[in-house]
Amino acid sequence: MDLVSDKSKILDTIDKVKDEANFVDIIPISARKNIYDLINTIKKYLPDGEKVYEDDDLTNVSLKFMMSEYVREKLLLLTHDEIPHTVSCYCEEYTDTGKTVNIRVVIVVDRENLKKIVIGKNGSMLKEVGILARRDMEHFLGKKVMLETYVKTLKDWRNSTKLLTELGFENEDN
Repeated sequence: MDLVSDKSKILDTIDKVKDEANFVDIIPISARKNIYDLINTIKKYLPDGEKVYEDDDLTNVSLKFMMSEYVREKLLLLTHDEIPHTVSCYCEEYTDTGKTVNIRVVIVVDRENLKKIVIGKNGSMLKEVGILARRDMEHFLGKKVMLETYVKTLKDWRNSTKLLTELGFENEDN
């Protein structure tokens, strides 16, 4: 819409497409202007139902999952293309003692050479990942975090129901 100089051509095209495709509504959208007309049109066709989330809910994932994703994010950030995006992290422990939170995250890779990259020379990569992830966790949680990370090599783990279950991926809290 932003690039069209003759708006009447747009209206003709909309009428033609609407008739041919049997659309109920067509909403032209501009990247430069708000999209409230589109949002309101979509809302008009959505069925009424019960609230799924409370007004103050920020996300639909658990704290354990979020903490493991902080570790995964930092790992991917620091290793660039050395580590495939199939690397996964699982929060094995999340214990809130009031003043601090103890968190243990397992980094799961499927090849031994990836484990070496994740750990780094003398543990340098794993240490840096932990420092950056812990900083974000503390900021998010608003308290001190004691973070422990370790790396597991599990060959072909993504295709094993048993390993997925053992890692906790079948559980909603992950």
